[in-house]
Amino acid sequence: MKKRVNKKGQAYLIASLIIISMIIAFATVSNYSNRTGYVKIYNLEYDYRIETEKIVDYSLINGVDSKSLIRNFTKDFSIYSGEDIIIYTIFGQGYDTENIRAYQYTNGVETYLNFDISSENIIVGVDGVDYKFKLISGENFYYIISQKRGDEKYVITG
Repeated sequence: MKKRVNKKGQAYLIASLIIISMIIAFATVSNYSNRTGYVKIYNLEYDYRIETEKIVDYSLINGVDSKSLIRNFTKDFSIYSGEDIIIYTIFGQGYDTENIRAYQYTNGVETYLNFDISSENIIVGVDGVDYKFKLISGENFYYIISQKRGDEKYVITG
């Protein structure tokens, strides 16, 4: 005698597996995101700030010229940062315009940057935007880091 097997349970099991796989497929497709690029200036700014602070401290303690150290470091840092990153530096001693310099760094290339001084502020124009920094009697060091991603431009000053 053959026993008759009830196949009704198997049909429910197969139907539930099909429904679960459809739900997982739908959730996977709806959560998919196409990333166009990574804005990295926030991490770069942190690294740049920490390293340049150490350079300024080193130069003050050891009596070394901080300008040449910062310029060399920023050239190397701009290569490390990538082609879409532009770094602008403003540094000098006191209020004397002869001692203040501003440079733009793109992929290791240094370019002199024009600036204006009004009362106790230095004004640097970058892409049609004026950035104002307060001059102090001691060591002045300021920077602007920008990154262009598509139609958007990200800028951090410090």
